Amino acid sequence: MSSYKTLYTFVDSAVRSRKYAESTAHGLRSALRLFEAQLNEEENASLDKFESNLDAIYKAVYSKNPRFSAVSLQTYKSRGQNVLNDYKKYGNDPTKMANWSVKSQVRSSKPK
Repeated sequence: MSSYKTLYTFVDSAVRSRKYAESTAHGLRSALRLFEAQLNEEENASLDKFESNLDAIYKAVYSKNPRFSAVSLQTYKSRGQNVLNDYKKYGNDPTKMANWSVKSQVRSSKPK
């Protein structure tokens, strides 16, 4: 059973393996820190418990952080869910991490 801290380790490993850009990792870590402040001992000790209680944790984060807009907090929730999903797919097996194919996103300017 993995603890919540495992997600931080996974993000760092994904950066070293060039699966996440550093800017992406920074946003993921910010989301993890925001949610971590609201975790109880069980959720902190078990990713399964964290995942099953994510909606309740999100509501606690929302109520304790009135300075954030609902859209911002939804973005943080999405980031937390994404890193959890990526960890479940690639984090437990070095072979899966090595074979993880990252899609690059190229942003272009809008035509005038």
